[in-house]
Amino acid sequence: MFRQNKAAVQGLIMQTAFRCFASLAIIFIFAFAAKSQEKPFFNAEVERAAREYEDYLKTQWPTSGSDAKGWLAKANAALKAQDPRRATGHFASAAVLDKANADVWLALARAYLSIQTSDANEKQSFPRSATSTAYLAYTRAKTPALKASALSALGESLALRSMWRAAIDAYRTSLKLAPSTVIKAAYDTLVAEHGFRMLDYTVDSEAASPRLCLQFSEPLSKAESDFGKFVTVNGAPAPAVKAQNEQLCVEDLRHGERYELKVRSGMPSVIAEEPLAKPLDLTIYIRDRKPLVRFTGRNYVLPRTGQQGVPLVTVNTKSVNAEVYHIGDRRLANEVIDGDFANAIGGYKADQLRDQQGEKLWSGAMPVKTVLNQEVTTAFPIDELLPDLKPGLYVMVATAEGSSAEEWADKATQWFVVSDLGLTAMSGQDGVHALVRSLATGGPAEGVEVRLVARNNEVLATLKSDAAGYAKFDAGLARGVGGLAPALLVVRGADNDYGFLDLTKSAFDLTDRGVGGRQNPGALDAMLFTERGVYRPGETVYLTALMRDGAARAADLPLTVKIMRPDGVEYKSQMLADGGAGGRSLSLSLPSTSMTGTWRITAHADPKGAAVGQVSFLVEDYTPERLEMTLKPKSDAATPGQPVEIAVNARYLYGAPAANLALEGEIVVAKRIGGDARHPGYVFGVDGQDVTQTRQPLANLPVTNASGEAVIQAALPPLPDTAQPLEARANIRLREPSGRIIEETVTLPVKARAIAIGVKPAFADNHLASGQLAQFDVIAANPDGKLTAMKGFKWEAFKVDSRFQWYNRDGRWDYEVVQYTRKIANGVLDTNETVPGRIETALDSGSYRLEISAASQPGLFTSYNFTSGWYVSETSDKPDILDLALDKEKYAPGDEMKVRIEPRMAGQAVVSVVSDKLLAMKTIPVTAEGG
Repeated sequence: MFRQNKAAVQGLIMQTAFRCFASLAIIFIFAFAAKSQEKPFFNAEVERAAREYEDYLKTQWPTSGSDAKGWLAKANAALKAQDPRRATGHFASAAVLDKANADVWLALARAYLSIQTSDANEKQSFPRSATSTAYLAYTRAKTPALKASALSALGESLALRSMWRAAIDAYRTSLKLAPSTVIKAAYDTLVAEHGFRMLDYTVDSEAASPRLCLQFSEPLSKAESDFGKFVTVNGAPAPAVKAQNEQLCVEDLRHGERYELKVRSGMPSVIAEEPLAKPLDLTIYIRDRKPLVRFTGRNYVLPRTGQQGVPLVTVNTKSVNAEVYHIGDRRLANEVIDGDFANAIGGYKADQLRDQQGEKLWSGAMPVKTVLNQEVTTAFPIDELLPDLKPGLYVMVATAEGSSAEEWADKATQWFVVSDLGLTAMSGQDGVHALVRSLATGGPAEGVEVRLVARNNEVLATLKSDAAGYAKFDAGLARGVGGLAPALLVVRGADNDYGFLDLTKSAFDLTDRGVGGRQNPGALDAMLFTERGVYRPGETVYLTALMRDGAARAADLPLTVKIMRPDGVEYKSQMLADGGAGGRSLSLSLPSTSMTGTWRITAHADPKGAAVGQVSFLVEDYTPERLEMTLKPKSDAATPGQPVEIAVNARYLYGAPAANLALEGEIVVAKRIGGDARHPGYVFGVDGQDVTQTRQPLANLPVTNASGEAVIQAALPPLPDTAQPLEARANIRLREPSGRIIEETVTLPVKARAIAIGVKPAFADNHLASGQLAQFDVIAANPDGKLTAMKGFKWEAFKVDSRFQWYNRDGRWDYEVVQYTRKIANGVLDTNETVPGRIETALDSGSYRLEISAASQPGLFTSYNFTSGWYVSETSDKPDILDLALDKEKYAPGDEMKVRIEPRMAGQAVVSVVSDKLLAMKTIPVTAEGG
């Protein structure tokens, strides 16, 4: 099939050449300016396909019978005879023989585009071939005019393949190189139909605070901080606008109201050349919320004192149908550990609870109040319906009146126990610590029976809480494995007061609270290391082991090491005696037939116990390198729009030049780690912005000459849309005749594309101490890094508060963090060539964002996030985390720790300091204002 097309690629070559010549006089005056401003077209998919297409032609396409000129003549004759299909084959043969000739590749592309066919496969294959050949023409073109022509053909072929974004980029780059009314019309049509535009909108009407979200075809600009100025609601500024990726949301709307939403043209996208072309005008009605019922969360302890009501949240319903089930105390471990505890249940599970696992105590309907679209919380009166509560676990399921949910579908579910006993547990190397407190008073609960229950439902031990409500189970009980592993703490007080705590789940995952470092090794810690990381079969591995106890003292204990092969089979086990100071050594001779891969050595104080240390090493049948290569860039920095010139020098390790060897590689542009070295401490661009690295393969690299040298021209890929400092990493590989590869990397800073604003705080670690004046230095730096004078910088300091927006999705409740900002301070400053501008303002405790922009240059923007007040450790955006701060980041033994708490209400706080064991614990009263 493809062979039929072999005869069709040449008369367009003359037409193409003539068009290029005719337009030369018009384009010439723009050539140098265009060259300096051009952002090269790049698309990874197009580049890969073009490379594969060229490789196919080189290896498969026939070229015998004529030279390149002869094939061109045949192609032109075929075009003249109105046979572009036959011309493509002749042009392809000419391209193989004269692969550097961009005119030939372009003619081949245009021949493919001019073929008329009704075959479905050809309608896909011909534009695909045109894309590859047009891209090859673009990469080989030497003049702006020829590049523009190749890009116009590329844009046309991509549009035929519905690759709209790539087609738009190709047309835009073509117009920058050579203006054309025809290409401009095609470009405008594509942008209008497939460029940055609104695709759809959604109305989140089920949330307590409804919002309207517009979905766009491209991400919104990250450089724009205030999208509210582009949006009006009912003729007034939008109450709250939030932009995230491709979505723009208008929040704080109301149910049951109609809104006229307008978005004006010019709203920026991540593609600087494509703001919103046309204004948007939408009329939206926010409907009333659907009837629903839910419980308040996964909490399961209902206080015994006061009104014993299960909180039930309803919306737009007058009645709730409910059922209550009971699971006995002796089945508690099975249900909590292996059952559906804390999960929503449907009809099948409810039948199991009724018939097999428990008993059904009550079912019926309960009227509730209704306030249109508002959440109404009603206390379901458990104490009235079930006055004699028994030890064990209760389950309540509920549905709204008239619910259309299927019987098998999950319903709103609340698992609960009724108790005045609040439980806290901590497990460490010193055992299991239990703290029992009264939910009514917050004080300790003395004399309460505390049972430690294993996974197999066996009671491991029973204790009584002391005057502090504290009970400690010995470390030996905490080390049980299998069925004897601790699973539950069960407490029982006076008047059948009953409660439990699941020990198998991580109730508090502290990894999002700044926890880091090496995992705690336990009572014994063996540090294993080999003298190198890779060995060949038949070589000897020299292992050193140091064993220490929890106090870092040498442990005079036998140490057993087990050597595991890559397939997990134990190769050898050997006991190592202490050689002094806790040190041990082993010489492990590997067989010449050793399995290759990752070997692992584990150390055990008890040969049948868990490992107290481990190390791994590779066994590979490798050959030492024979080559070395050095890379030397011509300049100290990469300039956007210009290739990076890199000199390569390759030699064999025995001294001879590495001549006639192939080079390959890619160039990667990514965020520069450590910022701009010319301006240390300064932040540029949007603080915290995720910068996605871009990558571009380096095609058609030269081979090394007789001296082992070569010069590479590495074109930068499209740069990420950010004002943050960037760097370019050129990874160059040299291939030996045997096929082995060595790789070297050279890294260069990338010059900024325009003037950038830099801000440097006068404090460290993004944190301003309590009472300290917030001071910042501000500079304007040109692409070369030199300071420049600018007037009228606008700065604003915003306080950032986080709130939690709850919503229902597929019958389950979840939340998302919504950040609100309040302007605290603002001003205007100037910068010059020698002295930075200065910002000074006083701030209270909290989280802040400083924004600096230039009204004279839209898009010139920098922000900086920081905190003020007490030292705040890392926390996650979760609604169950108490606002806790320390007076400093690190403490030495004997230091006094000051803790600041901002609670949501007054009460008793238990402050614990823990490592691998409980170090200290103290109960303190806390007012609603904190302290």
